[in-house]
Amino acid sequence: MAESLLAILLVTSSAKGPALVYRWPPSPVCSPRLCRARPVDGSWPSQLDNPWRASHTPEALKEQTTNRDEPPFVDDPEHRWQRPIITVRIRSPSVSTGTSPHSPPDRTFSPPPPEPTFSDEYDQLFGYQVDFLAGLLLPHRSMCHQKFELVVDDLAFIGHPVCVDKNGKWTFTLEKSENGTRGRDSKGSPSPLQEESEASSLTELQSEDGWLQFFHLVFVLDLPDPSSSASGNLSKYFDTIYEQVAFTVTAVLFQEQVTNNFVEEECDKLGALRDLSLSEGEPFTGFANKGLQASSIASAMKSLFEAIKTSRIVQLTINDFPLELQLPPHLDALLHNEDEAEMDYLNAPEEEDSSGWGPEMSFGWRLPTLTPWKSLLLLDEPKGGESGDPYLDLKGLLLNPEDRGVAEGLVKFLETVAITLSLADVASLLDWDLEAQVYPIVRWLVYHRRAKIVDTIHPGLKTAFTVPPRFDAPLSDLTAEFAKDFNHPAIPPLPRILSTISSSMSKQTENHFYACFVQSKELIPTFHDVVIWMLKHDLLITLHLRIRIVATPDLKLRVQLQREKILARKKARLRGRGRKGSRSHEDDLDPQGLGLTTFPHPGLPWLSLSPKKPNNRLPSADSSRSGISELVIREDEEEFYVDDDYGDYGNGLIEGSETDMNDVNDSSWEGDSERHSPSIISDPARATPLQRRWLSAMSEGKDPYIAKRFEQINQYFDGSRSDDEILYRAEISRKQLREVLHHYEEYLQTFLHPS
Repeated sequence: MAESLLAILLVTSSAKGPALVYRWPPSPVCSPRLCRARPVDGSWPSQLDNPWRASHTPEALKEQTTNRDEPPFVDDPEHRWQRPIITVRIRSPSVSTGTSPHSPPDRTFSPPPPEPTFSDEYDQLFGYQVDFLAGLLLPHRSMCHQKFELVVDDLAFIGHPVCVDKNGKWTFTLEKSENGTRGRDSKGSPSPLQEESEASSLTELQSEDGWLQFFHLVFVLDLPDPSSSASGNLSKYFDTIYEQVAFTVTAVLFQEQVTNNFVEEECDKLGALRDLSLSEGEPFTGFANKGLQASSIASAMKSLFEAIKTSRIVQLTINDFPLELQLPPHLDALLHNEDEAEMDYLNAPEEEDSSGWGPEMSFGWRLPTLTPWKSLLLLDEPKGGESGDPYLDLKGLLLNPEDRGVAEGLVKFLETVAITLSLADVASLLDWDLEAQVYPIVRWLVYHRRAKIVDTIHPGLKTAFTVPPRFDAPLSDLTAEFAKDFNHPAIPPLPRILSTISSSMSKQTENHFYACFVQSKELIPTFHDVVIWMLKHDLLITLHLRIRIVATPDLKLRVQLQREKILARKKARLRGRGRKGSRSHEDDLDPQGLGLTTFPHPGLPWLSLSPKKPNNRLPSADSSRSGISELVIREDEEEFYVDDDYGDYGNGLIEGSETDMNDVNDSSWEGDSERHSPSIISDPARATPLQRRWLSAMSEGKDPYIAKRFEQINQYFDGSRSDDEILYRAEISRKQLREVLHHYEEYLQTFLHPS
């Protein structure tokens, strides 16, 4: 917004016609535009074809230029894009430009405009007569009380015009539009007029008769340069400005006009002051500065403009009505496609609860996902009880009995939160509900820019960092400020810290902050302040451990041999049964405990339970879900059903689905070429039957409690989960995670990556 906002205008209308009552700044300045000039020689098409030029000799190029029959090329001013001349020249449809009606006027060779006088400053704005511009910005009555968006040349006008009702009264009236709002806002949502009425308790009031019939607070924006390669999402850009600033301020002004006739009185003051300044020959700048003292609307327009240009939060008071406004800090990124796509759309989390910030903090904020394993960094912590500290004001709320409970909880939260504690830890210490109590405070603090979400830092500073690709401020300024705040002899200069952090990633071990700088437990508190300072200035990016599971060739071979061994044993038992021939039902049980039973019905073999288990029953289609494993082996066109003795494969096979039990033929296994190369199990939580056999085989020979923990947490080893997320979701300690990583080191691929 700082790069596009040009001015804020207050336009009114009465029986005398439209008028531009006030504007800030007094003399808006548009940003310069770039031009692309065409080559001036007669062979300009060849200048655009580099391959053609490369395939011809200089003599051929010269001959091509001199032998052209067409007239030499003349630089066409229509090719150049230029903004309208911002001078005191009056634009009028009756002015002849001397050009064709389908081409813009030739401003390149026009004579210079005359020097402006003090009266012209009152009458001209952006090259337009102010009366003409005011009439342009006041639409028909039927188009009031809704979003206004007008684009003229390289300027955009955004606002929410309001007017009196059909009886000429300023009243709150509830209108229900069948089609909603016009344009791209017509999505079945309530119209802005309905929201204005609801904000005013739907109470119908009316002011005394006066001259004011319309008023419109207009935000003038500079459109992106059309010669730029990134046009950005202008529609979303305009919508954000309208919803969060233009409509809000207009709704308050409308309410005060209806209840107190406030806007009309303020316009009377500014109009009388303007006439006096014009009669005394005072420049427009003098009138604008005097208007700041005479009108609260004028001072509010100035404060709002300066806050937007500096990306700050503004606190306004309109007729004793407090109002706090801000635009998203990274709203200008919507004007550039690459930033918008990267930060706002492609950064959407995969969780169903979205990012956790709500729609009002979705675009232009660039906030990380609000998750329990993140931490909160306070940006303006109290320092020794200094006066004017914002947190001391919160304690003052304790004097109000109505706000005592809220204020006490907020102060307690601020005293508890730390970058070494996750939000889940804070909720546990305070015995608060994470979703209902902690998250709302976090959103409030972040929205008011008193805190920011960061990754949880290890209490011993054993956290790996890297540096961002660019800094928000010059390194020289940051270095001077760092040296002013830290003069401990053990703390190196800021450039050396950044250099060491940047090169630490080349180390395989001892690459965390403690090993690089602290190296002593006594210095942890000192360097803890250094880390906080660097996080506040966005000089550190936390790196998290990510884990993937790799099935090695040796593991694949071992699982394959186990499978072949089991199949061979099963086939041998079946062949031995076939040689015995048919027997009576009483002699049908295998003396070795295979549990094979045949029935009189031909071609219908059945699987019985082990004779050691009571309550034998016939298997059903849901036998796999009831703990019974079923294996079908086809041999000589005959089916045999055998009970499960696949204990060699572990729980992954015993508790598998019917597909797992039947998946024993060669087609379900990898080819010969794939058996001799490692494979990454990309999603262990949704592993295939073969991948589950690999995971089970990895635990062979491991301690039972380590194998059980690996089975519990390997679903998170997909490369996208950070170590903090794994610890939270699996409810284990960092030490327990290190134990698993140590015992399964040969099957794990670990790497560091930003959050």
